[in-house]
Amino acid sequence: MKEVKVSIHPVEIKSLKFDNAMKIKPGESLKIQMKTLTAVKLNPSMPSAALAMVKFEAVDESENIQFEVDTMTAVIAEPAVEKLDELIKNRYMGAILLGVNEKVRAAAIMLGLNITPPAIGFKYQDDNESIDAEIFRSM
Repeated sequence: MKEVKVSIHPVEIKSLKFDNAMKIKPGESLKIQMKTLTAVKLNPSMPSAALAMVKFEAVDESENIQFEVDTMTAVIAEPAVEKLDELIKNRYMGAILLGVNEKVRAAAIMLGLNITPPAIGFKYQDDNESIDAEIFRSM
């Protein structure tokens, strides 16, 4: 089995959109809905490279405040692997989303918004450290 080195470049903000209709009164609570859309774009001319595209959206119920951040992250695998997009989605999207969350938080702070992106879940599987591991069953 060949060893593959995957390089994840820093997250870059592709576009930033912020609209504030200023219809809310001071002290009035906002109900903000947040969502993240992810996609991986392959590069046909360079099969070992791809772009992880993430769009973060935060909109309140009455659409007074709209905040969108589009990011892109370059990922390079050496040597080239088949189904690079699946590899990125399954193994590295969580790490990329951590970088995206920091960019979103920085942009929100710059605009004076108090938005905290949702937590990211990582998959972890190691039978040796699991509560079901043999060492724990023998105690």
